[in-house]
This record gives sequence, C-alpha cells and structure tokens, in this order.
Amino acid sequence: MLCVITLTLFIAPLIAPNALAQAWSIGISPATQDVGIGETVTANITIADVGGLGLYSYQFEVYYDNTLLNGTDVVLPPDHFLKPVTPSLIFSLGPTINQTTGVVSFVVTLMGDEVGKTGSGTLATMTFTGLAVGTANLTIQNLILVYSDGTTFQDGTNNPGFISVIPEFSLIALMAVFGVMAAAAVKMKKKLK
Repeated sequence: MLCVITLTLFIAPLIAPNALAQAWSIGISPATQDVGIGETVTANITIADVGGLGLYSYQFEVYYDNTLLNGTDVVLPPDHFLKPVTPSLIFSLGPTINQTTGVVSFVVTLMGDEVGKTGSGTLATMTFTGLAVGTANLTIQNLILVYSDGTTFQDGTNNPGFISVIPEFSLIALMAVFGVMAAAAVKMKKKLK
C-alpha cells in the first residue's frame, strides 16, 4: 500500500503537472474607487498565485454599466504579466470596447517557445470616464485562462470591482458653503461679545 501511495505522489505531477497547482485568483484592482462626472479613472485586471506550467494565454470580457461609465481605453501596461522574454512572441486580439453594450474584450497569447508565466501581476489596464452618479459593477466574464500545455485553469476565484461616480462639487457650491460658514462664525462671534 505504501508503495502505491509513494508511486502516485511521484508520477501524478508528471501525468497532470497542473493538478497540483495552487488556486489562482483574478480580479479588478483597486476593488473600489470613486470618480467624478467627466473625470477619468483606471482599473487593472490582475491575476495572483499562478502556479503549475504558468499562464500562456487568456481571454476575458469585463462588463460595466454603460449609463454610468464610458470605457475609453484598454492597454497592456509596459510590465504586464504575460510580457515575453522575446518581444515578438506575443499576440493580442483587441482590445475592443463596446460602449453600446458596456463590454471590454481582450485576448492575449504568448507564442513559440515562450514559457508560461507564474506568480502574480497585471494583465491589462482599463480607463473609464464617469458619466452619471451611481455605482458601476465591473465583472469579469467569459474568462479563459490557458496553461502552456493547452489545458485550462480550474478552481480559481473571480473578484469584481466597483467604481462609484460621485457628483461634481463645483467651485460655486464650495464658495457658498464657505460663505455660510463665515457668516455663521461672524454671528457667533457677535453673540459671544
């Protein structure tokens, strides 16, 4: 019996190298943030705890409330998680932003002899402009993560993000508040005399 267990522990990683990979997570970072109407904000799609043979390809869609946010840009940041050793050995399809439906789509894959990436990092950076007051959920859907051997990731965590669009606090409103406070202070000072 001990021989069978020992043999299984040594052979299992060779047959299914990703079976012993630790649980990964993907999400929007920062998880919550505020933006004013007409102002821009960035949100990263990050991945953590990638083990096994490493991430080789990914596909995702991020859904957002298009009545509250305008998706304006999606980029691979300079030191993105799948940055290849050889710059020409990467291919991306998109990104595309469909403001009508509120969807950002992106597909990225390494090519050739590039080794899958392990660890944690940023997959992409999205930019949004606040349109109207409210809280928009950012959810990652239709996610496909692929190891370098072509198998897909299983059993991970997908964490949404939230962007709250807050009303503009105009200079005129700010001056009015200070004016009221100053008048109240003068009135209090006169009462104390």
